[in-house]
Amino acid sequence: MDIKCIKQINNKIILKVHVIPNSRQTRIVKANDIIEVELKAPPRKGEANRELIKFLSKKLGVSQSDILIVKGVRNKFKILEIHGLALEKATRVLNKYLEGE
Repeated sequence: MDIKCIKQINNKIILKVHVIPNSRQTRIVKANDIIEVELKAPPRKGEANRELIKFLSKKLGVSQSDILIVKGVRNKFKILEIHGLALEKATRVLNKYLEGE
């Protein structure tokens, strides 16, 4: 699957994400123009942002400190910057996860 919401600029990955807080479970539900992530956490006091970073760091195999929310800290639509990850690996991992593995 071609994921259009992910690109590499210099040594970092830029990822567009739409979060859905207060969901039944934390998971990625779709991707194309934007990655859609359901989060169990509520959108208060940064809880959903912390859960998003923790979830993605685990799935992508990077440290939580390597993921920054560069836009949308108080919005459901976010732009993330991920350091220490190659575009090919990020795309492969997200595709694998979206296919149900």
